[in-house]
Amino acid sequence: MPQKKIPMESATVAQLKDFAETMLGIKVPGNIGKMTLISKIRPAWKDPDIVVDEDDNRHLEGAAAAAVGAAGDAARIVDDVELIAATERTGSNKIKVFGSKIDPRILLRINPNDSPGGDRPVFVSVNNVGILLPRDETIEIAYRYFEVLKNAVKTVAEENRDGEDLNFRAVRSYPYEVLRWPDPAEVNDWMRKTSSASIELRAAA
Repeated sequence: MPQKKIPMESATVAQLKDFAETMLGIKVPGNIGKMTLISKIRPAWKDPDIVVDEDDNRHLEGAAAAAVGAAGDAARIVDDVELIAATERTGSNKIKVFGSKIDPRILLRINPNDSPGGDRPVFVSVNNVGILLPRDETIEIAYRYFEVLKNAVKTVAEENRDGEDLNFRAVRSYPYEVLRWPDPAEVNDWMRKTSSASIELRAAA
């Protein structure tokens, strides 16, 4: 089965335990804490990431659920920036619009995939303000949320032709296609205005 890498600190206790027992042969008691488990793994595994099955998304499901609960479903005002999740009418088509009104907007479609949960909405967060972006729909999002999608990558492991070694490569976590780019001058102006701001970007499916 294809595999991928995830940071130890992001992994669940169950994922860390599975990795320690199956990959490293470390016997792990059932009531062990996360930091204690990591301290047992690190002497035998120098990589800061562990290897899990490609369809193992237990670490993302917990993070997304917690962040969605904190963000809520309603539009919010955060740091004087209005966040919206509205539907705007463009001609005869309805386009869902997400994010800050002060950002450049980008029209895109997030593609579903064949992995488990590959048709579920994608959770993205900027400065702890999260929104859920539907897949397989034409949507318009604020540029700051596009930055999250653009920078969300994962490492996947694939067997080489002889089936003995694993090759690792980086791929997009959430493949998308851009249908309309914002004006470059508008993007450059926005980036100058936000370059001094502290922006924390996070994505989880």
